[in-house]
Amino acid sequence: MSDKPNNIVPLPARTGKMLTPAAVRSSSLWLGTWSPAEPLPEGASEHLPVLVEAAERAVAPADVKAFAVAMDALVQWVEVFGVIPLPADPDKREAQIGAIVAGYRAPLADLPADVLVNAVRATIANHQFRTLPMPADIRKYAEAELRERQARMLRLKTAQQIAERQAKTTADYAFPRERTHEQIAGFSAVVAAVSRIDAAPKAMPTERSDLHPEDDDRRAAILRVQQETRGLRRIPKPWEAKQ
Repeated sequence: MSDKPNNIVPLPARTGKMLTPAAVRSSSLWLGTWSPAEPLPEGASEHLPVLVEAAERAVAPADVKAFAVAMDALVQWVEVFGVIPLPADPDKREAQIGAIVAGYRAPLADLPADVLVNAVRATIANHQFRTLPMPADIRKYAEAELRERQARMLRLKTAQQIAERQAKTTADYAFPRERTHEQIAGFSAVVAAVSRIDAAPKAMPTERSDLHPEDDDRRAAILRVQQETRGLRRIPKPWEAKQ
């Protein structure tokens, strides 16, 4: 086990409500000091399925309805401060507002609804010109929160995969799989064969090999080679050839 503090914060009691991003953050503080190369902190595994599910929701992009609701504050700001002139005719006015919101949709489509709401509020509070803010002006207030949520989700998923592997390994050791009859018969045959080999009498050498040391005398070796090659024609070396 790691000697680092666990930082395990109990999950809120189940009340039928989904975990908020803030609850996910406070319940996964241990991710800040944990490495995938280390064991999971004690008590973390049981929370992971709920945390991963909540973390995935926290990075899910806003749907069309949630996007329109989030952009409503920007629309009201445009109307109150007269940022751009809007037609007096209600139908034309609604069509122009719809076109304005649609222009922000594609560049900001990946933002979660609550992140977009906070980014729009921050944009309105800090925008210094009497012009419509660009999508990038809104995104800069959302980028840090979005990246932090995505990183937490990936680390939680990594931790969950490790927890699942550890649980499977523990289960395999605790409850070994039953062997088939064929496996048992094959194993028994191998054991019997090894037993027969061990029980068989061992052949003993008739003479001691250490009483007959090999002749490693250099002169004797030279004489033996000369005797074996006597009568063979010697091939002269290149430098011995007659000029």
